[in-house]
Amino acid sequence: MLQTADAVGSDRASRAFRQPGRESLYVADYTNYHNLLNVGLPMPTSSSHNKLFRVLLLVAALAAAWLLWSGLYKPHLLALGALSLALSLWFARRIGTFREASPFFTLLDLPRFWAWLLVEIVKSSIDVARIILSPKLPISPALVEFDTACKGPIGQVILGNAITLSPGTVTLDVYADRIKVHCLTAQGAEAIRSGEADRRAAQITEF
Repeated sequence: MLQTADAVGSDRASRAFRQPGRESLYVADYTNYHNLLNVGLPMPTSSSHNKLFRVLLLVAALAAAWLLWSGLYKPHLLALGALSLALSLWFARRIGTFREASPFFTLLDLPRFWAWLLVEIVKSSIDVARIILSPKLPISPALVEFDTACKGPIGQVILGNAITLSPGTVTLDVYADRIKVHCLTAQGAEAIRSGEADRRAAQITEF
């Protein structure tokens, strides 16, 4: 019976992505694709204890951030803050944040990733500004495809968005652990091929 359910789920997913206009899968759609593709298939899940800890930690972090940035503690504003917190938790649950088995303490690695990404954005911004200001406009556009070490949807979305945030590179497609990137210059293409961004994204999402 389980095999029949798996076959039906896989067939549904296959038909859904054979529809016109669904040949390419973009970063924003990847979570839906991941869920469709895994209909009826076992997925790694967090233990109840670990999941509860992660939920409570996220609630505490979001509540603290809202209270610190708001600076206003009137009843109606606190109610709006509680509503926004509930919506944030609902969206986090919808995208599978609490479903995947991953230690929550790895979020401690995020500041280091953000710092690296900020440096890359500044460097890329300077390079693109030089190209724009140059009379010769020395561009050499290229498409780069590579297999990512990020196997989960969250890691692939982080990687795709990090690449797009850096001027001169845009993530065009994410499909079956393979990412396609448009690069403005050959240097940018080489940077993508080096795998540094992929390695850093996998470091904070793959265990």
